[in-house]
Amino acid sequence: FDATAPLTISRGAAMMGWVVDKVLVSGRSTDPPLFVFEDLTAALSLFVQNLTNLVVISQLCQSIIGIPLDTVKKDIIPGTAAVILLGNIYFWWQGRCLARNETRQDVCAQPYGINTPDVFSFIFNIMAVVSRAAGHVNAYRAGLLANFMSGVVTLAVAPFGGLVQRTFPKPALFSALAGIAITFLAFGPLINMYSTAFVSLVPTFVLVLVLTAKVRLPGNCPPILLQWGLSIV
Repeated sequence: FDATAPLTISRGAAMMGWVVDKVLVSGRSTDPPLFVFEDLTAALSLFVQNLTNLVVISQLCQSIIGIPLDTVKKDIIPGTAAVILLGNIYFWWQGRCLARNETRQDVCAQPYGINTPDVFSFIFNIMAVVSRAAGHVNAYRAGLLANFMSGVVTLAVAPFGGLVQRTFPKPALFSALAGIAITFLAFGPLINMYSTAFVSLVPTFVLVLVLTAKVRLPGNCPPILLQWGLSIV
C-alpha cells in the first residue's frame, strides 16, 4: 500500500491486508491456521514451566543473593515476563514465516522461556560469589552482565546450530536441561506430593497415563486442565 496516500476506506483495507499478510503471516491458502486447539495445551505447559522458574528465581534471589523482595517484584519478575512474552511472539512469527516459505502445515514454533540450567549456574556460580564479596547490588549487576555475555556467545555460535543438530542425537542435546529440571524443579515438589498423596499423586498418574497413551480427551480438553480439575475435586 502507498503510505503517502490520504486515509480512505480502500487504503485502510490495504493496510489491514498488509498487516495480515506480512505481520500475521496469514491469509494465503497455503498458510497454516493462526490457532489450533493444541496451542492451548502447549501454552498452559509453557506457562506452568515459566511460572515455576520464576518462583525458583524469586526464592533464590532473596535467600542466596540477598536481593530485597521489593526489587524482585518490581524489577526482576516484570522484566523477565516482558522478555518471555516478546520472545514467544518473535518465535511464533519465525515459525509462520518458515511454514510459508516451505509451504508446510506441520511447523511448530520453538517455545521461548527461562533457561533453567543458566538460572542455577548464574545464581550459584556468579551472583552468589559476587554477593559475598561486594553485596547484592553488584551481584545483580554481575547477573545482568553474565546474561548479556551469554547472549553474545549464543549469537556467535548460532551459525553452527544446524551442524550440532545433525551430528548429535536429540536426547543428548536435552540431557543437561532434563537433569536440571528433574533435580531442582521436580524433585522437591515430588517429595511434597506424598504429604497429600490422594490429592496429588492420583491426578498426576492420570496425567501421565493420558500423555503416554496419547488419549484424546472429549472436546480436545488439554490434559493439564484435567489434572487441575481432578486435584480440585
